[in-house]
Amino acid sequence: MNARRQLRPFAAALLLAALVSPAKGAIKIVAFGDSITEGWFDGLNPTGSSECIEDLGKPPDQCGYPGRLSSRLNSQNYDVLVRNYGKGGEKTVQGLSRLQTQVLPANADIKYFVLLEGTNDITKWPQYSLETIESNLRSMGNLAANRGAQVVISTLIPRWPNAPVDPNNIHVEELNARIRSLAANRGWPLVEAYNHFRGLTNLFPNYYQQWMASDPVGHPNRSGHDQLANVITPVVKALQPPRVSLANPSPVATGATVTFSASLPDPVSWLEWDFGDGGRAWGTSAAQAGTVQYRFLAPGTYTVTLTATGVGGSRTVAITVSVTGTAPNYARRLSLVPLFERGDGSLATDLTTQLSLANSGTQGALAILRLLPEVRDDATFGSGSAPEARVYVANGSTLVFADAVDTLFAIDRRRGALEVDYYLPAGASTAGLSASAQLRIAAPPGVSDTVLDRPSSGWSTGEKQLSNLDLDNGETVFVSVTNLDATACRVYAEVRDDDGVHRDSAVFDLEPRATRIRSLGDIAFGLLSRPGPYDVRLLASTCRFVAHAVEIRPGAGTVLDYASTP
Repeated sequence: MNARRQLRPFAAALLLAALVSPAKGAIKIVAFGDSITEGWFDGLNPTGSSECIEDLGKPPDQCGYPGRLSSRLNSQNYDVLVRNYGKGGEKTVQGLSRLQTQVLPANADIKYFVLLEGTNDITKWPQYSLETIESNLRSMGNLAANRGAQVVISTLIPRWPNAPVDPNNIHVEELNARIRSLAANRGWPLVEAYNHFRGLTNLFPNYYQQWMASDPVGHPNRSGHDQLANVITPVVKALQPPRVSLANPSPVATGATVTFSASLPDPVSWLEWDFGDGGRAWGTSAAQAGTVQYRFLAPGTYTVTLTATGVGGSRTVAITVSVTGTAPNYARRLSLVPLFERGDGSLATDLTTQLSLANSGTQGALAILRLLPEVRDDATFGSGSAPEARVYVANGSTLVFADAVDTLFAIDRRRGALEVDYYLPAGASTAGLSASAQLRIAAPPGVSDTVLDRPSSGWSTGEKQLSNLDLDNGETVFVSVTNLDATACRVYAEVRDDDGVHRDSAVFDLEPRATRIRSLGDIAFGLLSRPGPYDVRLLASTCRFVAHAVEIRPGAGTVLDYASTP
């Protein structure tokens, strides 16, 4: 455009512009478009000349609406880096090429892509059809989206009344209708810049440049760029990850209950805490209050992180916590909960397990959970190296885990057993602490049964028996045996019918601190010829073990748990 030649003397002001350095960890926003995005006529006074032209290279990021977007979001602690990729005189076909070959390759970490372009295409009317302009805009948005960016698209602002082409904004309004439809179809948030500008009083005298008599498109002045930022900023702000800050609760004494508090000025749907010692807390209830309690069992320096998730994604903050003092004695309660999972719920015989940790006492307890997984032909978790997780169970509360193994350990092994080790201050009663697993069959009506934990007082090498296991109505019975010791061992199993007659026998070869689960039909062949009931006697060679059985009745839609005696 001729305007560019007229404005060239003012481009020297770019030498004085402060360049914005990328902030470490900042969320990158790419503002893409033509001279309106670039910030032409964003001068020092409403009718002054522009300091924001690309003559000397990349336009300064503080120009136009991108500069205002950056300052407004960062002043509210959103921690963003807004890069201004406006280019004067550009049409969408050129923008598509520039985006693909220059901008996206240089911004692999782009998170948001704000697109405002197309008015120069109308200046060349009818060389570029509305269909072509829309197609180019769609392609630009798709390219950014394919890089993982959230696309935000804006309608064009009204054109200057003296514009040589489309001064009455007929084509602009037609293109804006297509932009609105494109945004709706692609699910891209829409900025209604056109309607916002149309609602301003004395639009052109107050908000458009007056310095150049013949403006081919119509450029905002400083106040106009303010207005463009006014309408774009709320849309982009609503897409940002929630702001979060975390106060340091020092001093923290070893073994004492400590409360962490977070500031959450934005709506959040999920919070996840990591206390640096294997302990975690998460959920929506904590997300509402922004507070959580915990207990560090040993002195040391821990990095505590909090990840807040909202509409715009997740943001993580961290603090360093110094825990001092000698580790005190603790009152402990140790127990075992078997975990039965079968399939993904698509079959009638599939089984799900829901873990519950309950504390009806008067003091909060830290629970250390150790996974003793089902191991068939390998010893991945052998040698006593059970995966471990820690959670705090406040007094008078119950924690529920729909998929405990995946949630606590991020391990896709959903069968086995959990060792639950509760810690309370010395002298406190452990009577109110318990753990259980609710078993539910996929077949309707999906009646559940609750498996109570087995306290460590009942762990032994002695003989155990599972009684009255039925197979008379198509039931499936699984027997679970868990080795509680750090050395491998063998458990012998004998199956007897209700007359006490020996039917078959088998062995469970158990890795250290691991579980084996076998069907009753696998333990004793040919049982279907005589439905039962059956008893299973178990005896270990050396190790302490716990045994359970589950009976799945798909016809009735029920599941039953059997604990061994003693």
